[in-house]
Formats: sequence, C-alpha cells, structure tokens
Amino acid sequence: MMKKRFYITLLFLFIVSFVSFSLSGCSLLLKKNRKPVVYKNNVLSKNNIYKPVLNYKSALNYVTKKINVYNYNKLSTVMFLRATYFNNAFIYAYTKKYSKYYLLNNKTFKIKLNKLYRTSNKYVKFFISVYTPNIKYNNFDSNRSIWMIYLSNNKKENVLPLKIKPAEQKRAFLKAFFPYITKWSKQYIIEFPRYYDKKKKELMITRKTKWLKLTITGVKGRAILKWNLTPIKN
Repeated sequence: MMKKRFYITLLFLFIVSFVSFSLSGCSLLLKKNRKPVVYKNNVLSKNNIYKPVLNYKSALNYVTKKINVYNYNKLSTVMFLRATYFNNAFIYAYTKKYSKYYLLNNKTFKIKLNKLYRTSNKYVKFFISVYTPNIKYNNFDSNRSIWMIYLSNNKKENVLPLKIKPAEQKRAFLKAFFPYITKWSKQYIIEFPRYYDKKKKELMITRKTKWLKLTITGVKGRAILKWNLTPIKN
C-alpha cells in the first residue's frame, strides 16, 4: 500500500514538473518570437518603416476649416462655410474608411487609393459645405454666381478653379464622411490647377509653400480659410 502511494506521488510530481516546464518553454518561445507592436492605422513606407497615420476623425479635423460670415451692419447671416482639403494623408484615411464601409479587399483598396492619388497629382481638391439664408445665392457652380473663388499661397500666387461641381453622392453617404454637413447646406467639389504656371512647371504647392488660402468673395461678403502646410504630428 505504501509502495503504491509512493508511485502515485512520484507520477504526480512528474506531471506537474512536465506541465510547468512546457508552460515556461512556451512562454519563453512567445517572448522570443513575439512580433513588435504596430499601431492599428500605420502605413508601411518605402524604407519598410512603419509611420503612424492619424485615424479618420483626427485626419478630417486636421484638414477641415470653418467660418461663419455675418453682415454686422444689417445683423444678418451671409454664409456658414466648412471646407476640407484633400491632401495625401487625408486621401489615405478617407479610402481606409471607405474600404471598411464597402468591404474592399486589399487589391481593390489599392486601386481606389492610387486613383485618388492620381487625381491629387493633377488638382488641388477641396470639399466644401455651404449654407446661405437665401438659397439663390448658394449657386457656386453657376456661371451667374455672385461669388468669386480662388486659391492663394504665401508666394503671392493665385489660381482660379478648373472645376466647381455639386457633390454627386447622396446626403447619407456624405454625412458619414463629412459629419459637419446639415440638411440646409449644399455641398461642392472644387478643383484648382496644381500648376501656378504650367508652361514653366511652377507648382502651387512645393516644399517652400507655407500655407494655402481659399477665398470666397462677393458683394454679400467674404470668407477666407487658411491651411498651414506643416507635417501631421501624432
């Protein structure tokens, strides 16, 4: 009887030792081969270095400016303006959000992203949402509009839009990406030429460009929005 208990105790100790060794071995193995922690929204650069990219909400806030214009003499509202500048960082965040909504695979995501990047290489693009109390003045895409729109930089270069067109997507879609729009506002896409002087290949935006200003002006009032072209800090 004593001999039987001895063997049972010995077997129990062996099992405990084996399990402890296995777990410690696994633990060491996991620590040794554990992958480095990578932020969820990182992008792999050409040098295989992970660079942090802001999430969509932060990216949108960074490239969006707003202004409310009033006529203080007449105590009236001229316009409420919200504008988003499509730089490459925002284009990436926008496409990532789009791909999540529409379940794009990696290949389709890259195709859409490259398409938007190609557009970015041709135009300086803005999405704007405008409210005017008098709806007939909210006609920025019309040849008879009372408003003049232009883009300027710190080098005193100015360009007029190549295209101004109403946003084609449904309001539910736009609201998901640009939550600042309202049911009383109207949305437009504005595309400016990337070249200030195409013959001389002088770009509106270079490394020496410190800021951009979007100006909307007319007999009813004026709105000026400014973007400082500095790197996004995380």
